[in-house]
Amino acid sequence: MRIALTAAETWHLVLATTHTHGGVKAVEPAASFFEDGERGWARGILGAVLNCIFAQLRVPSTEGLRVLADGPLVNTPAVRQHIVDNRVSHISKLSSRGQQDGKILIQQALARQAREGLITRGAGEYAAEGPETLDRALAG
Repeated sequence: MRIALTAAETWHLVLATTHTHGGVKAVEPAASFFEDGERGWARGILGAVLNCIFAQLRVPSTEGLRVLADGPLVNTPAVRQHIVDNRVSHISKLSSRGQQDGKILIQQALARQAREGLITRGAGEYAAEGPETLDRALAG
């Protein structure tokens, strides 16, 4: 992880994959690779060099198949500040306003698919990591 952050800091393109539920959840493990004393440094670099996290999930459809729910988490100035300040869990609240900028969280994609009847509410709740997360996306 240190090599990846250092390379990104020197303007090298770094691509990585992680197995998490959405872009917001992908930020947290990056800092956890470091000791407590270095996590602030890691969050600072990550906030500075991150461009976008593109999340995608395959969710069971109402027809017994799987549909793709996807959405980018773009590193806006507000997102960047939340990463640096270790307030990553609050990013999803910021992003509910981001649809007009083309920034759609995975939870918003799941809410759209549930509204359109492509997936069941239960499948959307499971993929969104709980009913309250899906409810926030449905309300937004």
